[in-house]
Amino acid sequence: MAPDGSSSLSRRAGRLGAHLRIVLVVLIAAAAPLAAQTPGTEEQDVATEPAPVAEESGEKSSDRVVVDFGGAGLELRSADGNFEGRFNVRTQFRAAYPYFDNPRAVNDLEEDSEVAFEIVRARFKGGGHAFRPWLDYYLEYDVVGLQLLDLRFTVERWDALNFRVGQWKPEYNRERRDSSGAQQFVDRSIANRTFTLDRQAGGMISGRLFEGRAFDSHYFAGALTGDGLGELDFEGEPMLFGRWQWNFTRRELGFSQSDIQRKPEPRGSLAFAAARNRSRFTRFSSDGGGELDGFPADVAERYDTEQWLLEAAYQRAGFSFQAEAHRKEVEDRLGAIGEGGVSVFEGGYAQAGYFFHGLREGFPEPLELALRFARVDATAAPGNSIRDEYTAAANWFFRGHDNKLTADLTRHEVEESGGSTAELRFRLQWDITF
Repeated sequence: MAPDGSSSLSRRAGRLGAHLRIVLVVLIAAAAPLAAQTPGTEEQDVATEPAPVAEESGEKSSDRVVVDFGGAGLELRSADGNFEGRFNVRTQFRAAYPYFDNPRAVNDLEEDSEVAFEIVRARFKGGGHAFRPWLDYYLEYDVVGLQLLDLRFTVERWDALNFRVGQWKPEYNRERRDSSGAQQFVDRSIANRTFTLDRQAGGMISGRLFEGRAFDSHYFAGALTGDGLGELDFEGEPMLFGRWQWNFTRRELGFSQSDIQRKPEPRGSLAFAAARNRSRFTRFSSDGGGELDGFPADVAERYDTEQWLLEAAYQRAGFSFQAEAHRKEVEDRLGAIGEGGVSVFEGGYAQAGYFFHGLREGFPEPLELALRFARVDATAAPGNSIRDEYTAAANWFFRGHDNKLTADLTRHEVEESGGSTAELRFRLQWDITF
């Protein structure tokens, strides 16, 4: 066993070294133009310094750099606005009882009870723009799993047409696109595992059309590897995806849950998205390409997967709502799995939250209460099961999503051809960014 362990350790160390080199290159590229300039002191001094003083010293005000540490972490920016970098670390500490992971079978709910505690996420994040305000970059590194999660570059020169290349979470569905640090519950719903596209490498075009008008819309269209996180070669056919989002209130609603700002004007969207892929994989996660239960990832280009969704979201005055309805068809090209070689998954979720302080003055202002229902129907797939989730949550926001405490109570129900069962789970999580 020693040689295997040593080999595994060497591979992990090599992967960490490679990822750190990538991160270092990006950081140097982002910070070098700033470091080459003359450091400033405070933003106020840069903005108010009289021009004659700068001319006499031979120093232009645009050469100054503002260094600050605030809610967004460490910030570096040039006075002329052409360079900006924001860097921070986000961590999540989670406790759960009587089980930690979401159950997918009756047997999962019949295991022994235990109190589990984990550091589920610890991530270094950096982003900003370089050379021009419309040349955007972003990176995210998972310290727990030793993985480079995001590394993307976006040209945002025009509102109607943006270009992106790199590795990121595609803008397919809102729940997955919402950061894990901007969730309304301890974590995403049970629908996430089955239907998300998750992080992929590739390219995308996107934009906003008819801003402020009746058909105010966002669109996204991209081609990805279809092999999951960290894979840069196309094993089968590229994964193609598209999303059209109608901003029916004529205002943009960002990818973040809970109406912390208590928006005075309504913001909402209706969206349709679709994707197709051919590979050995039937699901994706932060670990890369993976398998739905009953679908071995043993043969290249074995599965043709097509999926689509309908989505709605709305926020106003402390109230928030969002929901998704999914359908996914997986065709086994070998014909061994599913009826006629085709398996079908349906499901989705609906959730709502509210800061009741807006109704009752005695209700704590930082406290939000929320409810969620989710379902995954796999009766036309291996396992022949239906899984339901009923969750109630409470959030206490110390500093928005950057520092919050979340508690939720979930009833999981699993129904299979051989029987059914249900169980309650309690979770507590502290999420902090600094």
